[in-house]
Parts: sequence; C-alpha cells; structure tokens
Amino acid sequence: MTIADNNIALTGGNTSLDITGAGTRTLSLLNSTSSQVANLDLTDGELLTNGTSRLTNAGSLQNITGYTQTAGNFSQSGSGTFSTGTGNVSLNGATNLTGANNFTVGTGATTLGGQLGVASYATLSATLDVASNTNVGGTLGVTGATTLGSTLGVASTATFNGNISQTGGNTFTTGTGTVSLNGKHHRCERQRFRR
Repeated sequence: MTIADNNIALTGGNTSLDITGAGTRTLSLLNSTSSQVANLDLTDGELLTNGTSRLTNAGSLQNITGYTQTAGNFSQSGSGTFSTGTGNVSLNGATNLTGANNFTVGTGATTLGGQLGVASYATLSATLDVASNTNVGGTLGVTGATTLGSTLGVASTATFNGNISQTGGNTFTTGTGTVSLNGKHHRCERQRFRR
C-alpha cells in the first residue's frame, strides 16, 4: 500500500497499531530509496516503553534501569553534575583530574594499593599513620608533634618544629656529619651519654 499524503491525521484519540501473529513481530521504518535514510522525529511528546517515559523531548534519559556501553566515549560537557548511587564505582582505566579541580574524600577510609606520587605538596590536617618505611627524597617540614613507629629515611633536609617522640627499645642513629643539639639536653636515670 502506498500513501502519497505527507500529513496523516489520526483524530480518534489514543491509537494502537496492532501487528498480529503467532510470533514476535517487528515494526521497521526505512527509506528504500538508494543512499537515503528515514528518521523518526517526535515533534513533541516523549519516547515511552510499556507506558514509562525513557527519553524526553528535550533529550534527557530517565527511568533507565541499566546501561552498558560497549564502544565509544562517554563525554560530559558544561556545568552539569555526575552522581552515582550507593553501590560500588569501579574506575578500570587511568583517571585524571585536570586543571585546578579538587578531589575530595568524605569521612570514609581511603586505601591506596600502589604508590602515591605528589608532584606539588600535600597538606594533612589530621593524623597520618605510616605502618612501614617512609622515604623522603627532598625537604621534610613538620610543624607538629611527630611519632615514628618505623623507619623514616630523608635524603635531604628534615625540619621538625614540634616534638619528636621515640617509643620502645629502638635506637636513634645519625651519620658521620655534625649533630647540633641547640636546646637543653636531658637523659633518663641510669642511662649513659657517650661521645
């Protein structure tokens, strides 16, 4: 059947197109003219499945219960936000924060299974617990009390403006350079001070 009219009015209200048959049927839209295509254009209204809106006329996805992208890029532009639910979020590839953007972690624990590299500086406003050896290749400046439970290796200069507390039976060892003790010096009872 060929319909030559380019504007077909259905004036009876809600209309159903019933494709009958004993098996699954498919409704296809195509342009059989060579090198031409047929577009489906909703001038107004939304795209629904089973009575539920999935795509608004403005182009927003909604009520989507699952999403799988097998190829291509996922790109977000503008000032919109990207939020997740309470389930796990896996970043399987390299992840970059560009520009002067911040990465903020709430009150939960942060676990790093590999090496942490800081190219600029790190500001810690709470306690830092180090369970193993710590090596510093540059200058280390500490303004508060410092407690070391393991080895701290500094290849350059370390400056401590607060207290240094050493506990247990471990030793404090220096190299062959000069050690300057500019303040008062105390030793515990029955302990020797050698030079």
